[in-house]
Amino acid sequence: MLLRLTIANLAILENVDIRFQKGFTVLMGGTGAGKSLIIDSLSLLLGQRASSELIRAGESKATIRGEFSSSSPRLKALLGSLNVPFDSEVLAIERTIGKSKSTIKANDVPISLSDLSKIAPFLANISSQFDSVKLLNPENYLSMVDGYKANAIAPYLGNYKEALKRYRVKEEAYSALLKKKEKLESEKDFYAFQLNELKASSLQEGEQESIENEISLLRN
Repeated sequence: MLLRLTIANLAILENVDIRFQKGFTVLMGGTGAGKSLIIDSLSLLLGQRASSELIRAGESKATIRGEFSSSSPRLKALLGSLNVPFDSEVLAIERTIGKSKSTIKANDVPISLSDLSKIAPFLANISSQFDSVKLLNPENYLSMVDGYKANAIAPYLGNYKEALKRYRVKEEAYSALLKKKEKLESEKDFYAFQLNELKASSLQEGEQESIENEISLLRN
């Protein structure tokens, strides 16, 4: 859940501080008031690429900060792997957009945009009027099923991933053995061909010495 959103010097938004409560929140305002910019700010906190053109005129940087609450064990494990503290079940994401450099922090720990994209699905989801089209794409089915009761299926999903990892290791080893077998069979056929050629030549003991003597005699 999004608890608080603060925005400083983003486009026409100079200083915005919104505290959210449980339930339904409605943003109201006239055209050009900045409603869409608030949604855009949230998108930036969820990993959308930023441009320095978003910085308010006359300012050197723009800052967006969001505080999210979550009790997801998967999020806690992910943050742990990134060395991000997560003891109070509140995660603060802060993104600073500069004219030459931008930074992202999670609970005051610097992270990359790639890391943020991994964290974002646990924090919020932005839906639009055309999102129903996603239901028609079979590629989205698995993520939808996994997203339902995610905490409950997390242990089973973890076991599945570990089993899949072990299977792929065995599969690679089996594939390597098949390639080795194919190579040995190819070499066997080649050696069998050479053996048949030697047998067909009806070579006799001492024949090479006799031929060499004959060649030497002919040369003289």
